[in-house]
Amino acid sequence: MSRNKPSADHAVRWQRIFDTVIRKYIEVKMTHGTHKALNYAHTSSGGGNPYIVRPSLSDFICDVEIKARKALSASEWAMFSALYVEQTSDPLLCSNELPLGIKTKLGRAFDACHIYPINLYMRGKDLRRAGRQ
Repeated sequence: MSRNKPSADHAVRWQRIFDTVIRKYIEVKMTHGTHKALNYAHTSSGGGNPYIVRPSLSDFICDVEIKARKALSASEWAMFSALYVEQTSDPLLCSNELPLGIKTKLGRAFDACHIYPINLYMRGKDLRRAGRQ
């Protein structure tokens, strides 16, 4: 097996991760607006423990887009961007238009940077522990 070619089990797992993250990404963009016009009333707020940093909904949108831009080639990004970022068509109806290779690549990237699992991503990070890693 080639080093760059994932096993079938990994490919299926990464495609599921892609589907989960993109479903949440679409939900956040549809519910709370785009990154150009976010409703900040629904983002995380301060208070509580100052050492715990929790990402806001705009952070989630940005993290998904930044990670996708870094993981994809220019032509793959153009396809992803048209479907999901710019939403030139209904992304819920067009998810099958994105090739499986791109879904696998993005699922792997989302897994590697801990955007997935989403509940752990949204829980936040303890800055006191971050320095020890």
